[in-house]
Amino acid sequence: RVRLDPLRRGLIRAVAAAAQAGEGGRRSMVRPVLWLAVMAAAASTVAIVFSPVALEGTGASWVSDALRHGWAPFCHQDPDRSFRVAGVQLLACARCTGLFAGALLGVIAFPVVHAVRRGIAAPRWLLAVALAPMALDVAAGILGIWDGTLLSRALTGAAAGSLSAVFLMPHLDEAAADVARSIRGRLRGA
Repeated sequence: RVRLDPLRRGLIRAVAAAAQAGEGGRRSMVRPVLWLAVMAAAASTVAIVFSPVALEGTGASWVSDALRHGWAPFCHQDPDRSFRVAGVQLLACARCTGLFAGALLGVIAFPVVHAVRRGIAAPRWLLAVALAPMALDVAAGILGIWDGTLLSRALTGAAAGSLSAVFLMPHLDEAAADVARSIRGRLRGA
């Protein structure tokens, strides 16, 4: 048996009680907290993508350079394939910018979509449909059939990001509920 100090035990019981309340038909605290956390992460990512614009002219160009260097493993950052705002290149290419902005919109829209679908998770084929336009845009560029525009890259990325977020949120929600059930089970055994 693991001994916990009273503060930790109280916090764990509060989380478990909130999850249990959700299972009993009352509103769960796990879902809104999870949604807010994912939304904050998505909004932070979009803010980081636009940060070079805000940092321009502040004397903190080293921060922008460090972010660009740290972001390099995730995005090619090709200047010809990136949006510019006020003459400053964004941290991510147009497709990645679309993905991140779309994911943020998908997370914001999730409660409405989830309510309309009455809690039914989206079918897996919907994820394939969401990714297909972006995959075709990429494939056409690789094969030399058509070199997409900044707008086509951003829009296909936004579609993929938003629908992926709507698809993945119920799975994150279920994982959070599993963690809450596990905590509740441990508390019963303690």
